Amino acid sequence: MWNSTKAKAALNLSLSSLGFEKWPPGGPNCYSINVGSNFRAHLHHNRATGSWTAETIGDHKSMGHG
Repeated sequence: MWNSTKAKAALNLSLSSLGFEKWPPGGPNCYSINVGSNFRAHLHHNRATGSWTAETIGDHKSMGHG
């Protein structure tokens, strides 16, 4: 599931199925993305290099999402 999510994100972060959003609790460069229907990943964007790092992946509740 994660590989599919990464491939979609690389093409277009605006796809509604990704649920891509800023995640303020993680800091100024943290974002959240759907990984399947029951999981999310928190990503960190390094603005200097343009790279992304997945920091944590887990179910919605354990990740702090309603």
